[in-house]
Amino acid sequence: MRSQHHNLVEFEARAGRNGSDEGIYQVAQMYMVRKMQQQNTTSTEGVEILENKSFEDDVLGKGHYSSKIYRLQSKAPTWLTTFAPADALIMQEEAWNAYPRCKTVIKCPYFTKFQLTIETVHRADNGQSDNVHGLSKGQLATRDVEIVDIASSARDYWSYVVSIATQTYPNLRQRKLAVVHF
Repeated sequence: MRSQHHNLVEFEARAGRNGSDEGIYQVAQMYMVRKMQQQNTTSTEGVEILENKSFEDDVLGKGHYSSKIYRLQSKAPTWLTTFAPADALIMQEEAWNAYPRCKTVIKCPYFTKFQLTIETVHRADNGQSDNVHGLSKGQLATRDVEIVDIASSARDYWSYVVSIATQTYPNLRQRKLAVVHF
């Protein structure tokens, strides 16, 4: 408990009372990612950080690069773990965090053709930007925007959000989807 309190104090000190909303959000996001990783890591599974370093990119700008391995055996349903090889429950993540732009690539070494790329742009505009990713007119015409209220106190909100995802994989491959998180 003492360690968690220390982390909260450190977060409050880094955010500061006069910090911008974007700066506070960025620090809060980093804090919550670290906290989630600590809470879900044991000696046999969880998050293994392979690399953490600064980077500079022409598109993203200056930021922080990380490479991680997620071992998810205990997070998978029992029926899946009975026949899925252990390697199928390992994910590799590379992330380039150049707030307000971030890019994350997730791969599963067992499924060599699987790759999920997530590109995000954080804007303090309450979701009013029409085209934060600079999509073409054709891409915009096929794009779906899902508003996700991460602060919702409704008990069944997240179950509802997950259950409305009725897209099939071939449909997802053919277009870019934007998910706006508030």
